[in-house]
Amino acid sequence: MRKWKIAIILFIASFSVLNADSISIIVTDGELELALEGARVVIEGNGIITKGETDSQGVAAVEVDSAVFNKGNPIVTVQYPGYDDKVMELQAGQTAIDVKLTIGGVIEGKEIVVSGQKSESGISKVLDKEQIKTTANMGIVEDAVNSIKTLPGVSYSSAFSGERPSVRGGNPDEMVAIMDGVYLIQPYQWGGSNSIFNPHMIDSVKLSHGIYSARYGHALSGLLDVATVDPHSDKLSMDIGLSTMSLNAFLQAPIGEHNNIFLGTSCSFLEGLFGMYDAMHFTDEPLKDTIPTAPYIRDFYAKWKCSPTDKINFSINGFFGQDGIGTKSEILEEDKKDDMWGKSKFDYEGSIGFLVANLNLMPTEKVQIKGLAAYNFQKSVVDIYSGTQGSFSYSDDFLSKYDTMFDVDDDNKIMGKTSYTVPLLEQKIKEDIIYHEIQGKVESNIELKNNNAIAFGVEELTRFSTSIEDAFTWMENRASGNVKFEPVTAEINTDGITLFQTSAFGLWEFGTDSTLLSGELGVRLDHAYLKGDGFDINTYPTVNPRASLRYTPIKNKGALNSLVFSAGTGLFSQSNKMLLLVEKKMGLSDFDVGQDQLAMFVLGTQANFSHDWNISLETYYKYYFKRLFVVEDTTNPANVSYDAKMNGTGHVAGFDAMVQKKGDGLFNGYLSYSFVYARYKNPYTKKYEDQNANGDPINEWFYPSYHRFHVLNLVSNFNFGKRVTLSVIGTLATGKPLAKGSDITIYPVKMDDGTVIQRYTRSTFYSDTLRTQISCPVDLKLTFKGDPNKRVQWEMYVAVQDVFVNLYSPKAGTSLNANTGKEETTTADFNIGLPLPSIGCNIRF
Repeated sequence: MRKWKIAIILFIASFSVLNADSISIIVTDGELELALEGARVVIEGNGIITKGETDSQGVAAVEVDSAVFNKGNPIVTVQYPGYDDKVMELQAGQTAIDVKLTIGGVIEGKEIVVSGQKSESGISKVLDKEQIKTTANMGIVEDAVNSIKTLPGVSYSSAFSGERPSVRGGNPDEMVAIMDGVYLIQPYQWGGSNSIFNPHMIDSVKLSHGIYSARYGHALSGLLDVATVDPHSDKLSMDIGLSTMSLNAFLQAPIGEHNNIFLGTSCSFLEGLFGMYDAMHFTDEPLKDTIPTAPYIRDFYAKWKCSPTDKINFSINGFFGQDGIGTKSEILEEDKKDDMWGKSKFDYEGSIGFLVANLNLMPTEKVQIKGLAAYNFQKSVVDIYSGTQGSFSYSDDFLSKYDTMFDVDDDNKIMGKTSYTVPLLEQKIKEDIIYHEIQGKVESNIELKNNNAIAFGVEELTRFSTSIEDAFTWMENRASGNVKFEPVTAEINTDGITLFQTSAFGLWEFGTDSTLLSGELGVRLDHAYLKGDGFDINTYPTVNPRASLRYTPIKNKGALNSLVFSAGTGLFSQSNKMLLLVEKKMGLSDFDVGQDQLAMFVLGTQANFSHDWNISLETYYKYYFKRLFVVEDTTNPANVSYDAKMNGTGHVAGFDAMVQKKGDGLFNGYLSYSFVYARYKNPYTKKYEDQNANGDPINEWFYPSYHRFHVLNLVSNFNFGKRVTLSVIGTLATGKPLAKGSDITIYPVKMDDGTVIQRYTRSTFYSDTLRTQISCPVDLKLTFKGDPNKRVQWEMYVAVQDVFVNLYSPKAGTSLNANTGKEETTTADFNIGLPLPSIGCNIRF
């Protein structure tokens, strides 16, 4: 019925004024097809601005002076609270426009308008709420980062390994996440397997992996900007999601005339699933005996927004989350495996949270001032125990190789014996670490004439930590030349390094999406200062100029809506996490260390076609000319020393491509492809053969451990009407670097009581050619939706992750048991060995 009304209005409008002085703008909700009363319409061209507002039928009749067409087609902007802005050109002779708005933009009061996040060629990719739902709303915990992993430029990382995504060949730590303006320490839970970005609380996610704005820093290879839902509802609404393994509940409500709140929680519950497995005897041992604390996540979020006038608004929002797991195992002597028996226990509990206050002022229509103050923290508590013992027989190779040693060592009383007993070797580790971060930022945006604007601001970011560590373990001491097994006890209670980071920026923005040229010129100044126990270190400031340009030579030519070419270059800097390992005994002075810095160059093009098709292609090059690395000296395992160097280098080159179909037709989705070539070097003279820099090779060019040459992602939705959708998500990713292992060798280790035990080892070396096998996970999801015109909206889904895991599980190499000499094959994807099903239901009212 609604479509007929629109058709009638368009028909009448087309005959109402033949000279095209009157334009009818019909504004509706893009999903519900409901009229939007009070939508703001602005038509601007040739310096003439005309405004209008829609009536109860969603129609704005605007009288337009024909002079607006004298310098090209004017621009029509349609705005409505809680919806993304719609910007389009008005063609000559056009008398009516049908505008469909989608929920998602951020409205900062009636006059303070900040447009919703959008993809920009050469700069960023944006996923809106509907796109996120395809890949995020499935699995153990619904997670928006699952959607980010499918974008071009992002390397594949398994959902179960705790491996975080690498962006355009950079270390995963080089991608920094921002949530509501807060730089998060780490937005991950379960050791990196999941993020805190629940799709029910997310409005949009923007991944900037090109020449992003000088407004932001502290990131080298990617900036993940997450915008949460902006509470604006004039009535109570709820969003509830229930799946086989989690519960999500979020509420929006007005409080008086000027206040709105948004509250929510997300909780996993695997206890019921584990109970079902135990009842059906799916495992040899009851899961409650091996996993006494089922993996859990308990997250809570709150946001309060106040808009007392059209010129001012402020908000306070906070997040607190906890996650954890507890496991234990015990092998009795009568059930011993590989002649070893013993027990182990692992308990982990983590927490993460932040509190942020945002203030937006608009003293004039052209000036906006924004302020932010925030605190966030991350804490982890780990308790590990293991105890093993066993009886073994000396191998013939061992006896023949070390028989002389036994003869001369009469005290150890093993001469003539063919077996030995390993006494109880215990390991106890307790760790309690908390990181704190305090942030403040003030910036101003000033709109100038002719689509120009300038902005400038200052920012302070301070990070510090405290840690309590108690450890007891057995280690091999090779300092004397003979290998000895010795107990080592360590008790550390320290206040970590305080890292002060001060920044300032200024920029000029010019043009819009509708102009021939647009872009940004900016510069950012970043400085780091370290203060530790008995020392402080100053660093050189880094100056980071940035420039991005977009050229749109073709618009509305047949099926081609627009063709955009983009280019950009800039410098980026970040305080490497290794700075937090700096110690007084390293003897470092001012300017010996500093921030990592790279230069980036990007070229790209994007073609937007009719029927919501678009194709993008980008190529890039990154040169690391300053990169901190820390070399370990483990000659004495009881007293490991570190040497920090600032002359690490690196080259990364590659290209990304994406073909995307939007809209709600029979099909929508995207195909993304990434090629990455990344090589790094740590210039340093080795002190011994297998010395390394935190696992990376020394003094040779190498591929980083997370590097993959090729990644192909397919995210597709097949819509059967408006009620049923079949989603297919697939990835094809080449392998990561695999170390080359030497032959297994046998060597003796002497205990304190003189017992000589037989141990196995092999050296591992970096290899330029060895790789893990190809990964190709496939996920399926079937979604059923209710009537979108009803007050209560619902959808149900059935999903299966890694459907073909039993047919193909990529291999990553082998691990060696030092006591038995046996090798075990490991998987490259760290999967659980079975497809992971999930069933869920979301209700909104």
